[in-house]
Amino acid sequence: MVVDTMSLRFLLGRSGSGKTAVCLEEIRRQLQEDPKGRAIVYLVPEQMTFQCEYALIHTEGVDGMIRAQVFSFTRLAWRVLQETGGMTRYHIHDVGVQMMIRKIIEQRKQELKLFGRAADKHGFIEQLNEMITECKRYCLTPGELRRHAEAFEDGPDQPGRRLLADKLSDVALVYEELEKSLSGHYLDSEDYLRLLAEHIPRSSYLRDADIYIDGFHHFAPQEYMIIEQLLRHCRRVTVCLTIDRPYDDGMPDELHLFYLPAQTYRQLRELALSNDIAIEEPIVLSANRRMKTGRSFILRRNFTDARCFHMVQRPMPSIFMRRPIAERKSKRSHAKSSALSAMKGRAIATLR
Repeated sequence: MVVDTMSLRFLLGRSGSGKTAVCLEEIRRQLQEDPKGRAIVYLVPEQMTFQCEYALIHTEGVDGMIRAQVFSFTRLAWRVLQETGGMTRYHIHDVGVQMMIRKIIEQRKQELKLFGRAADKHGFIEQLNEMITECKRYCLTPGELRRHAEAFEDGPDQPGRRLLADKLSDVALVYEELEKSLSGHYLDSEDYLRLLAEHIPRSSYLRDADIYIDGFHHFAPQEYMIIEQLLRHCRRVTVCLTIDRPYDDGMPDELHLFYLPAQTYRQLRELALSNDIAIEEPIVLSANRRMKTGRSFILRRNFTDARCFHMVQRPMPSIFMRRPIAERKSKRSHAKSSALSAMKGRAIATLR
């Protein structure tokens, strides 16, 4: 299919239906047809990068892979920032961030309402670092945390509200001071994703590229920002989701097996519509390539079968019909009985 404008394409199917295989086959075909054509980016989770690179490299008839590259979100950020600038600051690891957080707490201990007393507890700095990382990942700023803290303080006097307000206030203070310390000097892992979203419009590497996104069930807000920029500046974005069908007509029940990927599907669709990006007809893979025999096939085939949700009344096995276990008179007699039973079992096994 020839695509003249930016578009979004969904590749849907259950686990084992061959979504990754379809992506790899398309990339291989494009490499064979035009090895030096426009860029192809295969975006996968960090743990999938080596496996996908290995699969592409061992393609018959493909001598090189200059056109296609396998990236995670972080690796793609490094690639784009090397091209557009933004790598002048030093990368700081979690240990360095934790050292800066401890320094901030020691310097501002008098202003902290709760964390000043808890800073010396084992694991506290690590948990606070994880909390701040989550705030960055979900685009929560110190100002928003502070506003929530003020809302809890001004609300009705209920148990726990004041405590929660104090915690949010302390997190906002440490978070704000950490951002000031990092600004202009260091970058942590979450900062790369924010910078990637900002620098994609200036990247000639990604302009008119073909993007394949595979291996994700949902995305964080920072990752949605990146996907939005990819939709705006790349030729086509193909997203693989483990889902049984397109959910254009509405969301399934919250307890549905595919609720989370269905939510992701609808959010990506709304993102494309809000940016006037064309949405191609979804490709739904129904055949299962991976599980054709064995227990996995039986489980998959019968998982959604209504008959599986009705218990079949069968006679209880005789092993469960024995008299209930009575409490032993003492621990010694219980141990003696257990030892005799074990010896008897070994003797029977020897005779067999």
